[in-house]
Amino acid sequence: MKAPTWLKNSEWRDAIFDFRFLLNRGYQRDSALNFVTSRYRLNKEMRHVLLRSVYPKNVSERRRRKRVRRVEELWIDGFNVLITVEAILSDETLILCDDDVLRDVRGVFGKYKWNERSEMAVELIKSKLQEISKNSIILLDSQVSKSGEIAKKIGELTEIKTMTSKSVDRELKSKRFVATSDGTVIDAVEGFVDIPRILCEELGITVYSTSIANFLTMKKERV
Repeated sequence: MKAPTWLKNSEWRDAIFDFRFLLNRGYQRDSALNFVTSRYRLNKEMRHVLLRSVYPKNVSERRRRKRVRRVEELWIDGFNVLITVEAILSDETLILCDDDVLRDVRGVFGKYKWNERSEMAVELIKSKLQEISKNSIILLDSQVSKSGEIAKKIGELTEIKTMTSKSVDRELKSKRFVATSDGTVIDAVEGFVDIPRILCEELGITVYSTSIANFLTMKKERV
């Protein structure tokens, strides 16, 4: 894994602890983030990772209870899942966050482009969806460049209904079960599936866990 060196720094671990402490004490997320960023002189990447990965205890526990493995109907946050699976294939840094959701650190959503790893990533997603749900629907944000063409490619590769939408998050929030790492969507639905996490467990991928502020190798959960 191509991990940045600062993930091993003691000051980074202190930043995680302080940010979580402030959130648990009820401080506003933006205010707490600005304080910790200033105190530890975090760069843009560090700030981005901290924001995406650390949550107050009550939020983390609530999201953990919503994680499921199999459902009848599943709506997939297409670019969200695809980008993270591509990060797995690219051996990029992956974060197992406080809420036990696996997230990448790239932040390339709005600039996404189909690339040499996309087809393999789609095939991996397809293989998991066949195990997870009898009826899957993939949604792609229509505001992303060439999303219509990408939707067509994914539909042909997976034989799964794939559509574009101007308001993916809003549509997903109205469903019962979704596949996403988007915390606001997870908070709004009955349950969610973490496809990248399942893949990492099966492949034994090493990730960085904010809960222990260290690296760990994912293992398949006993069901």
